Amino acid sequence: MGYFNLRITAICLTLLLITAVNAIRVIGRDATVVAGDDARLSCQLVDTAEELTSVTWQRRTKGKAKKHRFFGCRFRAKEEHMNGLKDRVKFTGDIPGLDGSILLSNITVSDEGIYTCIFSIFPSGPFETAIHLTVQEFLLLLV
Repeated sequence: MGYFNLRITAICLTLLLITAVNAIRVIGRDATVVAGDDARLSCQLVDTAEELTSVTWQRRTKGKAKKHRFFGCRFRAKEEHMNGLKDRVKFTGDIPGLDGSILLSNITVSDEGIYTCIFSIFPSGPFETAIHLTVQEFLLLLV
């Protein structure tokens, strides 16, 4: 009887591990761009059938110790721009497709930092990922 119980326990633990591996997650990619170019920050929610209610973006850049929110988009609602980036941020994602990607235009060195993409889903709550944006300066050397 002990061997049978041990085997059932092993099967249950394996099933729990498989369930944990297929947990809801957010996938993002770090980006490197040259100053003056545009940067696409990709952010995708995977492994859920729950209702996506909103996507929010925050950033922490050089010289600013705190993260601040600069963009939000709710399902079937108007986009919200805040903290002065309105003209430079374009939502390129697709809320029903669980894509929260954005395009930042005319990147400057001061845009370099950590960007956080946050998906709010019902009923589980928020899920996020950090995306590192590196900005390279283009130097023109005349010889």
